[in-house]
Amino acid sequence: MDVPWWEATAASVVRGSRPDATDAGETSAAGSFGCDVRGAGGHRRRGGPRNNLIGATGSAPSFAADASALRAFVASSPRLCVNISATWCAPCVRFHPKFADMSAAFPDVAFLTVDIDNLDDDVLDELDVETIPTFLLMRGGREVTRVVGVAHKRPARPLAAAIRRHLCS
Repeated sequence: MDVPWWEATAASVVRGSRPDATDAGETSAAGSFGCDVRGAGGHRRRGGPRNNLIGATGSAPSFAADASALRAFVASSPRLCVNISATWCAPCVRFHPKFADMSAAFPDVAFLTVDIDNLDDDVLDELDVETIPTFLLMRGGREVTRVVGVAHKRPARPLAAAIRRHLCS
């Protein structure tokens, strides 16, 4: 029997250092992985050159180049899944193809990827993002839930379940 793509196991992931609750009730220390946004001393981690196309494949999802583009996209999308990630975060980069697949699997939901290196610190603080990837599920411009990190096994399962529960009902 074939397994849906979101049930497939991940080839490899990198473990984050701080446990954070996910929508599925898991924690990053127990089974979800991500990268801390702030390094030692609480200073913001930055990558290399700013890039708003993390592993772009030419298909959906869309990409926001900065905070104003993010706000405009949120305002114009009734159902939205925002992937906040960075090119220097291995779990973010490895999950990107599955995120692109999700945009095809959920046609009534808009999908957006934002590189944190394109966002000011005040926007990250406003969104309360401490670990990436963080997936914000928004309905009518308001956050209804979030999924923090990606699971070691079946990395797309918690996000797919949250999308079905909060954006497709």
